[in-house]
Amino acid sequence: MMEKKFEDCMEELSSVVSQLQKEETPLEEMLVQYKKGTEAAMACLTILKETERDIHDISVEIEKLIQQGEETRDKRNNGK
Repeated sequence: MMEKKFEDCMEELSSVVSQLQKEETPLEEMLVQYKKGTEAAMACLTILKETERDIHDISVEIEKLIQQGEETRDKRNNGK
C-alpha cells in the first residue's frame, strides 16, 4: 500500500471541512466526514512528525561532520 503524501492528506482534510460547513449535509454524512477528517488530520500529523525526526537526524549528522572537520583542521594547525 502506497503512503499518502502530506499534500494529499491536507487536500482531503480541506475537502472534509468544506463538506462539514455545508448546512444541507445530513448528520449521518457529517459523522462519516468527521471520521475521514480525523483520519486525514492524524495522517498529516504522522507525516509531520516523521519529517521532523528526519530533519533532526540529518542536522545531527551535519553537526558531526562539521565537528570532525574542525577537529581535523585544529590537528593540522597544531601540527605546524
